[in-house]
Amino acid sequence: MNKKIIALAIASLSGAAFAQSNVTISGIADVGIEVGNSGYGSKTRVQSGQSAGSRIAFKGSEKIDGNMEAFFNLEAGYMLDNGQSSNNGSLTQPALAAGPAAAVGGSGANVAATGSGSYLFNRTAVLGLKTSVGAFMIGRQYSPMFAIKCAHDTSACGGAASMGNTVGMVAGYADRLDNAMSYMVEMNGFSGALAYSSGSENNQTTFAGGVGEKDGKAWGMNLKYANGPVSVGWAYHNARPKTSLPAAIATIEDSAKAWLLGGSYDFSMAKVYANYSAGKLENGNFALGGANGTRLSDRRAWALGVSMPFGAHSVRFNLGKNDDRLTTDADFSFWGVHYEYAMSKRTAFYGIYAAVNNANRGTAAAPAGAGMSVGSALATNLLVTSPAQGGNYDPTALQLGVRHSF
Repeated sequence: MNKKIIALAIASLSGAAFAQSNVTISGIADVGIEVGNSGYGSKTRVQSGQSAGSRIAFKGSEKIDGNMEAFFNLEAGYMLDNGQSSNNGSLTQPALAAGPAAAVGGSGANVAATGSGSYLFNRTAVLGLKTSVGAFMIGRQYSPMFAIKCAHDTSACGGAASMGNTVGMVAGYADRLDNAMSYMVEMNGFSGALAYSSGSENNQTTFAGGVGEKDGKAWGMNLKYANGPVSVGWAYHNARPKTSLPAAIATIEDSAKAWLLGGSYDFSMAKVYANYSAGKLENGNFALGGANGTRLSDRRAWALGVSMPFGAHSVRFNLGKNDDRLTTDADFSFWGVHYEYAMSKRTAFYGIYAAVNNANRGTAAAPAGAGMSVGSALATNLLVTSPAQGGNYDPTALQLGVRHSF
């Protein structure tokens, strides 16, 4: 059945009136079986969103005067294994506050929560205006850095073998921004984006130094050139997260900064990818007993990948390294392979395997007595994190499943 007809039928049942007829419903249904070991022993489970997050999206636009167009995008993540609303698998352990995942941000450390209540459209919720000189959007949206990372990842940021397992695990990185405004422009193969998040909606002085107004504020930008087989992009992200450390020291405001450089080249028979990223997380006051600028995290990361299509099949290989620049020296390396078979234009079978090797066994002490490992995790939407009492482990994940786009 026509998606537009379905969308309009739903709108009519709800009593809404539309002046346009191009509202569409689309999405992804992805589910399979994962055998993973995050340090507690092997676990076999049914998992949703293994190669791409399961989602449903409502999109629409309306031509106004001249070259102006109004548009919206509402996208909700869900889990096929239990029907819940989420971007993660049902058994995913929360990201660790003091480890690499803590500095990643996403809808956590680098951006403010939207206040009381829960996410309905947890992936994207934006309203925008598009003109001949660019597009302006406001709402919950992807960060400029996320766009560059995914454009130069063999798996487009999906699956346990994603190149994001290394470059996405640096301080200052964020997937999405709440309370955000952005401007994007594209011309003759060049494109750029600038985004700003106003941060926390809580207008209270929550920090010992009286600087709570800055809680969660962030801004980022990217530049990209894509023409024929060549693509190259650069991105920067700057945030003021409030670290979710134990209650006694939970009023710390930090400074997180990161940049990322990515590129790819399509040789037709194979496409090669490369990413390099660096990021720091620094203490913003004296609450931890250290001077301003005390580093909580300082990491460099690189990743290389190749994608080889042949008929209805494709194979992708990735490897990378994440270098911890602190005295903890909790480096880790990563490799993964991702196979897909296109059963039709919209349905694919996939098999994925990924493994992480933690230097120093990932057991180096975390900052400020947080009591958690700063070792590596498989940083996908199926995040495999370290055990709470240390990381004497090397995570692995095997994923088999089916993905259908609608």
